[in-house]
Parts: sequence; C-alpha cells; structure tokens
Amino acid sequence: MSGRGGPRAPVYEARWRVGDDGAVGEQRDSTDETGTTRTAGEDATPEAAADDRAATAPAAGGGDGAAPDSGSAEAAGTAGADRSAPGPEQVESGPDHSTSGPEKKGLKSVRDMVLSMAVIGLGALLLYSTLPNDESQDPVYEITYEAELATAGRAAPYELLSPEGLSDKWRATSVSYKANSDHGSVWHLGFMNPSDEYAAVEQGNGDERKFVHEVTRGASETETTETVNGEEWVRYKGEKYNALVLQRDPDAPDRANFSGGSQQDGGVTTVVTGTASYASLKKLAASLEPPQTAGN
Repeated sequence: MSGRGGPRAPVYEARWRVGDDGAVGEQRDSTDETGTTRTAGEDATPEAAADDRAATAPAAGGGDGAAPDSGSAEAAGTAGADRSAPGPEQVESGPDHSTSGPEKKGLKSVRDMVLSMAVIGLGALLLYSTLPNDESQDPVYEITYEAELATAGRAAPYELLSPEGLSDKWRATSVSYKANSDHGSVWHLGFMNPSDEYAAVEQGNGDERKFVHEVTRGASETETTETVNGEEWVRYKGEKYNALVLQRDPDAPDRANFSGGSQQDGGVTTVVTGTASYASLKKLAASLEPPQTAGN
C-alpha cells in the first residue's frame, strides 16, 4: 500500500533468537509495501544489506537516537588518540649510527693530542719572543788557550805549534790535546779568521795518511805546493775543507828545527785546514811557532 507521498517505508520488527552455539542474538525482519517479510541479510544485495545496517544502527554514544554527550565524545577522541599515537615504550628505535666505542675514544685521543701540541707550540713561541734577539751580537764564543798549550807542551812527545803575531780578528774557538788517540798524540787549535771562516792547526804522530784524511774531512792531495818560511806545504782540496800539509822529514831527529824558527819533529804531521781560503791558511801556517819561541 502506498502513502500519499510515495511508497511506504519498510517496517522493521526485531526478534530474539538462540543460535546453534547457544548464543542469543537479535534478528530484524522487515516488511515492505508488498507485504513481503525479509530477514536482514537474506536474499539481499550488498547495497540493501548496508542500507539495513545503517537504518538500524543506534547513534554513537547513546541509545534511542540520542546524540552523544560531550564527555563520551572526548573519551572516544582520547581513546582514538591513544590508539593512534604510540607511547614511549611503543616507539621503535632504528640502528644507532652515532660514533661510540673504540672509534669514539680514538677520535677523542687525536683531538686531545692536537690540542696539546697547539698549547706546547704556543708556549714555545711565547718563550722565544721573550729571548733577546740582537742580530748585531757576535755568535762566536772566543776562548783563551795559553794554559792548555803550556800543560800539553810538557806532556807531548813533540813541539806543539801555535800562531804568533796574528791580529785580534783571529779568534780562538777550540783547543784540545789527546795523549793517546787513534792517531797517537794529537794537538788541535781552532780559529775563526777575520772573514768568519774556520781554520785550525792539527798535529799528530800517528799514521800520516789516516790522520790527514780525518782532519781534512776526506780532502785529496793535489800537485800544488805552497812555500811557507822556506818549507814546502802540499795543498789538499776537499768538498768541506781545504788544507796545507807539511810533509814529514823522516831523517829529522825529534824536536829538530825547521826553517822559520819553528820546530817540527820528524815523526809528527802538521796540518792547517778548514773552510778558509788557501791564502788565509797560508797566513796561519806562516805564523806558527813553538811555545818557547813564542814566549808562552
């Protein structure tokens, strides 16, 4: 039967039934305008079943079509938020890629070492800045050698030679005497000449070839000679030192005189060597005198 405004809406009737498993459930039947009774979900299309469920579903938060109160809505919202947002214990942490363990300790050690070196370098720079730095100051440390010459002269088996009459610009820088060395008894007296070049007097009574090789830093003999106070000195030339070498006289007795007033023992080799020029070495050789002649 039709109403005035169109087809009559289905009439729903609710009944309770007991299932095979003993559970009690509600069954809703509907009667349409033709009088046909249909149980919800039977012989219905999916769309019709959805319409039936929508028509019979009670309003959220309350029964009999009443609107849900605000408290229920807030509780439902909170519950939804609780379900959607994981708590601290639900958060899954991925692999930790931060530096840790021995690698982290190694980086820290390198950093500490760099910082320590920087501090030390800064301290050294500050210390250097406080030191006096007078470029006009003479770096050569001058010594006296008279006492050493007198003492060694009494013990040496040959006459020790030293310069006499050189200007004050020739400055003594080193002196030594060794009674028993690899080259016998050895006398050394070093100077800086007026041009700040090194020149030294070397004497020894050991093996001549080995002695000359050592004190000249490996210089080689040349065919050139220099005449100094009537005696022949042989030139030696090397990468580091040049030299003038007074050859031994095997026929001369110990402490025999040689021209110029100096004394040269037959068993001793005398060498004038250094970085100075041959002219400067020749000047030093020409000034050599034994202690008694020099008045020492």
